Amino acid sequence: MSDKDSGKSADTEHDLEQAAHPEAPIDPVRFKSLPHTRGRLATEEDIRQGKAIFHIAASTGQEGSDASPAELDLPLLGVHHQEGGQARPGVLIQAEHFKGETIVGLRYLDGGKGVCTLAELELVDAPDQRFDGLSGKAEQE
Repeated sequence: MSDKDSGKSADTEHDLEQAAHPEAPIDPVRFKSLPHTRGRLATEEDIRQGKAIFHIAASTGQEGSDASPAELDLPLLGVHHQEGGQARPGVLIQAEHFKGETIVGLRYLDGGKGVCTLAELELVDAPDQRFDGLSGKAEQE
């Protein structure tokens, strides 16, 4: 059965695949279609659905304790500057304020996920040379 026959577009199939496999590599050209959480605090269900990386109440035991959603137009491209000088491109899919910091959940373009502060990220408008070669990995999956 073709995509046309099933009523599903290739874009819809890609979106469903990304939601089902949150550890899979990501095509940076299609990052806007990634599942994400915006305008509210993430829930445990959001994590299960691949829309979030963390749930603050899960670590503090206090639902919403001093947490609030960050006002970012997610999903966004960014480069996580990690210890040791490694720069890992990724997509921010979640952002929350907690104890004076903005904590973000991101999916790395080469696969996997991470949590860091907004200060550890460089937000970018479009993929640059640091993103080269990563979209090919996503297309092969």
